[in-house]
Amino acid sequence: MTEGGSGQLVLIVGAILLGVACSALAVSGAWIPLVVVGGFTVVLLGFYQPALLVLVTFTAILNDAAGATGLELLGLPITASKLATAILLVVWVARATVRRDRILGWTPVSMGLLLALSTTVASLAVALQPAIGFRAVASFAMCVVLVHIAYQATPVDQLKPLLRWMTVILVPYMAWSILFLDRDVVTFTPDQAWQIRGVGSFGDPNDWSTALITIGPILLASLTRDRTWTARVSQIALVILLPICVFQSMSRAGFIAFVLIIPGLLYILRGNRWILVAAGVAMLALLPSLIDLDAAALRYGSLLDPTLEADLGHGSLTERRGLLKAGVLMLQQNWLTGVGVGMYRFHAAYVTGGYAFKVAHNTYLSIAAEQGVFGALAHLYLFVSIAYFVIRSVTKAATAYHRTIAVGALVGFAGFAAMAATLNLETFALFYFILGIVLVIGRAAPSDEQESAEPLAAEPA
Repeated sequence: MTEGGSGQLVLIVGAILLGVACSALAVSGAWIPLVVVGGFTVVLLGFYQPALLVLVTFTAILNDAAGATGLELLGLPITASKLATAILLVVWVARATVRRDRILGWTPVSMGLLLALSTTVASLAVALQPAIGFRAVASFAMCVVLVHIAYQATPVDQLKPLLRWMTVILVPYMAWSILFLDRDVVTFTPDQAWQIRGVGSFGDPNDWSTALITIGPILLASLTRDRTWTARVSQIALVILLPICVFQSMSRAGFIAFVLIIPGLLYILRGNRWILVAAGVAMLALLPSLIDLDAAALRYGSLLDPTLEADLGHGSLTERRGLLKAGVLMLQQNWLTGVGVGMYRFHAAYVTGGYAFKVAHNTYLSIAAEQGVFGALAHLYLFVSIAYFVIRSVTKAATAYHRTIAVGALVGFAGFAAMAATLNLETFALFYFILGIVLVIGRAAPSDEQESAEPLAAEPA
């Protein structure tokens, strides 16, 4: 069958299925037909322009906190990221099959991902409650698939417009997070004000900060070499909103990680001094009206003086110290095999006599305690392979544009690594999605144009 004939067949079959689904749902009086129409439209367009599906997947990950109507499959919640990854995979496999293209390709980090997945699966054998561990295994397996499908479905010549439109999507979420915080509390004291925190689309201030710190440098790096007017406007907005959103989240881990990556951000933006000046002025002008500075000072001050937590009405730093001690005890008692994936909180309660009973809030400690020495080594190999690829791309990427992206990835991934020391991020979907996008740098040939040949949207003359 010719390529044109195959495409027509897809359109015909899609139109028939769309008509049948909408007719059935319309008869039942449901509102879902509109969603079905939109979904089929995206799928059909994505068959011909897979970068659009990659963009849709990014949007779904941003809305992951919303889930997908509370549905579950085999006891697993069907979140927006899982649903989008499944759709992207199915459409890409169908497209690659029809066009006789490669379905999935081996990447520089594939071995590390498979080793880490293998030790994660193996640790189920020692888990007291494998059903709980199975969720973690399934989530990590989804992340492994996400890396490879994002890598394979992203055309090299679409990388710049894809990152540009990812920024266009992200900026409104950031503005929304800043402008529409909970305003129900009209008067409050500092010990109450810290609870009014920016949570963005993730519904959690720490996850929101992690997302912005991970992806912000990469997007800024791409925008510095993008000459379109949409890129310039997006760059200005991102430079201004990024520090405000992180600061407004009142995430102490986010604050530390952001401070650590500031030198990298300044290096990326070294040729845009006027934008940096504008961002500084905007920060000074907007922050007093967007956040209670006394509450922020009290919360961030607790990093230097943990006794201030008593004034905040909670003891999360003390709790984290207890979880850290519990993890060390678990390592001493189960250093070879670990306690089993998903079992950290249960064993933490056991070894501390019920004092600590949550997840580790430390990705590295969680992996080592749950999977033992073999899991720790497998994940260490994964981390090193990612770092090696990014650092090598900084010096040996095919074009100046791709080298700039690699610098942004190095800064963003460093921020993510810092956040991982205070949060459980083994299955943070956005990181794996961005990793897949960054791996596309390795497919670029020296002759590739810096500007995209087939942009997602028309570039201005």
